Amino acid sequence: MQGRVVTSLEWSLKHPDLFLTGYSQPSNAYEQSGLIQLWSLANKKAPELTISCQTEITNAIFHNLNPKVLLAGTFTGQVLLYDIKSKPVPIQKTPMDLGGAFQTHSYPIVSLTVIGTESNSNIISISSDGVLCQWSLANFSRPITRIHIKKRKDERTFAEKTANQIDDIGVLCSAYNPYFNNNILLGSDNNLIYSAAIDETEDKEYIMFSYKGNEGPIYSLDFHPSGPEQIQKHNDLFLSSSADWTTKLWSYSRPDSPLLTFDTSDDYVYACKWHPTNPSLFVTGEGTGKLDFWDLNKDKEVPVFRHNVKSLINKLSWSVDGRRLAVGDSQGKVTV
Repeated sequence: MQGRVVTSLEWSLKHPDLFLTGYSQPSNAYEQSGLIQLWSLANKKAPELTISCQTEITNAIFHNLNPKVLLAGTFTGQVLLYDIKSKPVPIQKTPMDLGGAFQTHSYPIVSLTVIGTESNSNIISISSDGVLCQWSLANFSRPITRIHIKKRKDERTFAEKTANQIDDIGVLCSAYNPYFNNNILLGSDNNLIYSAAIDETEDKEYIMFSYKGNEGPIYSLDFHPSGPEQIQKHNDLFLSSSADWTTKLWSYSRPDSPLLTFDTSDDYVYACKWHPTNPSLFVTGEGTGKLDFWDLNKDKEVPVFRHNVKSLINKLSWSVDGRRLAVGDSQGKVTV
């Protein structure tokens, strides 16, 4: 999609040949801001569905427990719900935060996550100012919970304390793993990764702890996809990619330093993604267009394969079976 940047890219868990793409605001002022397209591998010439919106769409995902539902976050802080079997207009949308009786989001949505089971699921939305809301599909009129995640008092620097600066967290990305006590990881613009509680806590300190070791903003986080039968072996692991030109491997239980650092990139690393079935394989994408495949069982120093797409890579998504990789770039192009 020329004139836009790919901002969302995800394969359907229920339909293995279907994936969605979301795009940034267009360069042409006459086009509508928000755009999502659904593509099928059976038809590469035209999308199966195009959704346009007057508001810029900043994040879009499939509802992984309900295959006909698509969720989108907007620049204005709303969450939109679409039924992909009906007209391309939202069937539900959350209210805008206008300072009324109850609050929602007033900053752009940077992350959407579905948690729970098929019979009882909720949606987590996170905005760039660190506000986290939980929503029920049955009621988008107000959030179940709303939490403003801020820096812990002991996490604030001396300069921030003396200047009485705002202790908001600038969130750029997130990752969720259901096996870690309903906590969520937040990648921030101040070089830290935070582990935060998504439920009410007695002392209102939602930040559990932070991961230190990066020297630039965190653009991407991804938990290892191993299931509960492998929880003791791999489930503790996650990847981060950063503006410090590195990708790092972390243990969730060891926040003091990364286990490994991969530093062969020539620019910011905007995306990282574990392979869904090969536990030692992951892929990274960076600003110069280099797509690196890493296999921890073969080499921890250099990637086992490198491909150049020749434009800034900012989104990566594996198909469910791991046979295909979708790559989104800053030119609006998606390559499978």
